[in-house]
Order: sequence, then C-alpha cells, then structure tokens
Amino acid sequence: MATFAFASLLLVAAAQILGGPQWAALCLIALVAQVWTDRRPVNLALIACSLIWLVLSRVTGRRDLFFPYTMSLASLVFLQLADRNFWAGVAGGVISLTAFFVVRIQQLATARVLVVEFIVATAILEFVMVAHAWRPQRLPWRIAIALAASLLAWCSLAL
Repeated sequence: MATFAFASLLLVAAAQILGGPQWAALCLIALVAQVWTDRRPVNLALIACSLIWLVLSRVTGRRDLFFPYTMSLASLVFLQLADRNFWAGVAGGVISLTAFFVVRIQQLATARVLVVEFIVATAILEFVMVAHAWRPQRLPWRIAIALAASLLAWCSLAL
C-alpha cells in the first residue's frame, strides 16, 4: 500500500511539474479509479505510460497532445471501473472527458473545435467500450486498448 501511495504521488507530481494543474487533474482522476479498484503498483504503469504524451508535449511545444493524454487516461479509467461495473466505467470515462472539456473551455477553444473534439472523444470511448466487451482483463490487452485510444486521438488532431 505504501508503494502504491508513493508511486501515485510521484505520478501526480510529475504531471503537475511538467504539465501543470490540468494535466495533474486528469492524472488524479485515473488514480482515483485505481484506488477504488486495484491498488497494485503494477497497474500504475499504465497511467505512467500516458505521461509519454506529456513529455512529447513539453519537448515539441504542442499543447494539443493533451487530447491523446486525456483519451489514454479516460480509457484506463473506463477499463478499471468497468471490470467491476460497466456503468461505473461509463461514469468514470464521462468524468474524465468532462474534465477535459472544462479545461478546453478555460483555454477558450472555439465551439467548432469543441464539437469536433466531443465527437471524436465520444467515438473513441465507444471503441474502448466495445473492446472491453471482449473481456480485456489481462494487462497486455489493456495496454493495447489504451494505446489505440491515445493513437486514435493523436490521429484525430489532423481534423
């Protein structure tokens, strides 16, 4: 338990230091889902992998990589919670996306951009739900789903 707590604090601190409060808030939502469901430190590796988008954003100066980061975490939140209850997973995914849209509204994103992001985010979350129906209880499957969700989000940035 102490290892989980320490690793969680490191993840949130890294997100805060490298990306700021918006990035840390999304990370924190994913960590709460982990706390409610499975406190094994190995599961934090999936959340840690999402920080790759944060590092890429810092290195390239591309703030739009916040979207693939969000979709990676939203998919992990859904998968973690849906293992116990599908609707809890849906609620967790929606909470993650709501936090994303609050940030985007604070950043003064245009209505057109918000609509496109909403459509894409909803479609990606639906993809994650369908993939979960195949019973991805194993870690490699979760990694593949989160990676696919974040890559779909990254590809959608061209829209």
